[in-house]
Amino acid sequence: RLACRFTEDYALEGAHPIVHAFQPFSNVLHTMSVEGGSLTVANAGQLEILRDFIDKARRVYLPLALLAHHEQQVLLAMTQDLVGFDVHENDDSAVAESLRDLHRRMVQFHLEYRFSVASLLALHNEVHNTWRGALELDRLRTEASADVSEGEKVLTDQIDRAHRRRSIMWDVCGASAGALLVCLQISSTIT
Repeated sequence: RLACRFTEDYALEGAHPIVHAFQPFSNVLHTMSVEGGSLTVANAGQLEILRDFIDKARRVYLPLALLAHHEQQVLLAMTQDLVGFDVHENDDSAVAESLRDLHRRMVQFHLEYRFSVASLLALHNEVHNTWRGALELDRLRTEASADVSEGEKVLTDQIDRAHRRRSIMWDVCGASAGALLVCLQISSTIT
């Protein structure tokens, strides 16, 4: 049932998914990957302290996994928001406003919804950090931030070039007007 009808036929030769593992006790193993995770408890029925562990684990470790997955989904959505930007469109102010809004949303998410520490207990924080590592959340955030910065740089360069073109155009217009005035003065003095 857990395999979703996948059999050995779907196994890749020589390729292994990147799995992050955390084993806080000799009989407890947490494994996490982009595809999902597991919590394995050996001999849970035999040791008194582990009898209720599975129920407690659902209340503690599932929210930590959901927290990391929530961060992943938000970062992926923000990355997808970047795909729609056309920094070469004519309305630079609209693109600049959209990039500023995305940048603001990224900072707001980082400050208000991203947890570097999820608990007062080191064990829970280690599970949370292992999930974050498995989902490569720091890499996603760094790449999304770099993409926004790069988009802002391209847009700024584009606006600067447009300002320089306008400045050159006005310089040419001014020089042409000055030359016309000189010609008119020469013409009026000749006649």
